[in-house]
Amino acid sequence: MILGPAYSPRTAVEFIEFQYNIFATPLDVNFGRAADGEMFHGPTRFGPLIRNGGIQQIPFSQMVEYGWHRRPEIVKVIPELGTVVDIPCEHGCPTEGPRAKRYITVGDYQEHCSVMHTDVAGSDAMGRTIKEAIEAIGKSNSSVAMNPVDIAAAVVLALKEMDADSKTSKTTTKS
Repeated sequence: MILGPAYSPRTAVEFIEFQYNIFATPLDVNFGRAADGEMFHGPTRFGPLIRNGGIQQIPFSQMVEYGWHRRPEIVKVIPELGTVVDIPCEHGCPTEGPRAKRYITVGDYQEHCSVMHTDVAGSDAMGRTIKEAIEAIGKSNSSVAMNPVDIAAAVVLALKEMDADSKTSKTTTKS
């Protein structure tokens, strides 16, 4: 949902151009006009739509993108928003306030980490690989105590596989 110009004699051309340029379809019902300045402030720009019962016109995915799942007054009206869980950054980024780094999908969080925390992303990947190797040894030798030599060998093998995978992905991205 995108807010566009209202239809009036002074804005008729702008209204039609807006519809034509972004393939917009106006809502079937008029939910009122915004108060002066209300359209220019993020939190209040959908005020008339919400106040006049048109919140159901906004797609759920767009509500989540706007962060409405963090606003209790809207969650009260759309309870499904309460099921959305944010993924906070675990690497020192703020998790509260206007500069908070919270993500809705794992992919968004991973992209943030790969851009903002490149030093940590490699270490985390290596740590996960070592953990998986140790767990694999533990499962295969559940009745035998884990030998440090076996652990070291599994870690070396896992790191070699990780290195081979990264070389393969580099050669495929260069072509």
